[in-house]
Amino acid sequence: KSRLALPDEQTHVLDQHMWAVEGERFQVNDFGGQQMYHVTNQLFFTKSAVNVLVFDINRYDASRYDRDIGDWVQAVTAQVPDAVLLLVGTHSDLCSAAEVQKRKSEIMATMQQRERSIVEDIEEEMFQVKEALRGERHGLFSGHRFAGMSGEDLAERHRLLQLTLTSRPVLPKELIIVSSADSMDGIPYLVHTILQYAQNRQLFPKTVVPESWAELEKRLAESRDGPEHFLTYEQVVRMAGEDGLTEERVIPALRYLHLVGEILWYEDNVMLKEYIFHKPSNLIDIFKAIFRHDINTFLTYGNEVFRRVGHMSKQQFRLVKSRFL
Repeated sequence: KSRLALPDEQTHVLDQHMWAVEGERFQVNDFGGQQMYHVTNQLFFTKSAVNVLVFDINRYDASRYDRDIGDWVQAVTAQVPDAVLLLVGTHSDLCSAAEVQKRKSEIMATMQQRERSIVEDIEEEMFQVKEALRGERHGLFSGHRFAGMSGEDLAERHRLLQLTLTSRPVLPKELIIVSSADSMDGIPYLVHTILQYAQNRQLFPKTVVPESWAELEKRLAESRDGPEHFLTYEQVVRMAGEDGLTEERVIPALRYLHLVGEILWYEDNVMLKEYIFHKPSNLIDIFKAIFRHDINTFLTYGNEVFRRVGHMSKQQFRLVKSRFL
């Protein structure tokens, strides 16, 4: 019986809470692990984080690597350059020591082999792009796989590949095994390891927060009492300007506040970059109203919400449900 979770307890989209340990404070994002939540999870990944990938080692076999580990590694690294990963296997109390050791070795070997393959593929494509660029400049040939790309496009492709190569994830050096049963085996070591990662200034350089950033953070926090679910970029620039913060200095302040979880700002998203979500919990609540891992159970005609509010016949309900899913 787990001391850390209720039977069959599952995270719905995302739960956020603060965790204080040994003088350090962490904002914890507890992500729902179901496949359907991947689309929302990526919106909350951040570079300034230790990404703890948790799976059930008792249920693990080689056929589950992608589902339990690989897909998550790919999802995080696709969104976060230089992502710091920590791998944790649970339910160790249900496995023999020999089974745990065998699975640990298999998982770490697979993870390292996958990363080597990715790096080799990037390096191979960089070589091909470089050769194509050399050929394009000297008119040597046009039948390569990059035919039709200009020299400028090839150079940009090479630059992006180089960037990808130099921002590979920080893979875990070990797989931490824990149990949430009465013994709580491995839990103290897991806490110790997270603290070590967080205090590693090579992984997470210390940020000196200017007073003007702190003032903007305070203003945004005060604005959460208002009715708005989000603020526009222009509104925030004006707000900061009242304290003498220029637009050039607002941008790094917003990046910092996004990194530490005080706001959500998707600077690189064309559709969202003009909006500052100063109430992250509201956005999570909206996602929770839309996405559910128990969606098929929830979407039943017998559900009081749909019978009372929807005013649909059973046939109409089945049609709407099929289109939604």
